[in-house]
Amino acid sequence: MLEPDEPAFDAVPADCRVTGYAMHALADAFLLHAQERGTPAADAAGAADEPEEGQRATAHRVARRRDVLAPIIEALRRDAADPDDRVSLWAGLLALADGRGRPPPLLGVADGAVQYRADNGEAAFLSRKSFMDRMRRAAKKAR
Repeated sequence: MLEPDEPAFDAVPADCRVTGYAMHALADAFLLHAQERGTPAADAAGAADEPEEGQRATAHRVARRRDVLAPIIEALRRDAADPDDRVSLWAGLLALADGRGRPPPLLGVADGAVQYRADNGEAAFLSRKSFMDRMRRAAKKAR
């Protein structure tokens, strides 16, 4: 129990740690609280929606998504005698993955497939068929 001259503690939305669906409700409560008090948090939330006068809004987009194997396959194609020979590129990828100095994200070869660490950190496999399909799609896109 508080003594009569002891200050009480006020809880504000910034003191809360919320996860899940309640996060949006907490954010709305915080902005409403800030607007009522006239604090800069309310101004900052409104300013983020629209550019200031005389400024243009710029949206940056990634042209295309690349996976972790793309740089390795590009290097194989660069070093190959015939960059369009899918069978020799597959043999080169197997040799690279099975060698001692294999570059990350390659982990090795298992059951005739290249094992590598995917974007999410999990081990993944690239089979011969998947590699050939991938190279076929890339050749079709290049035309």
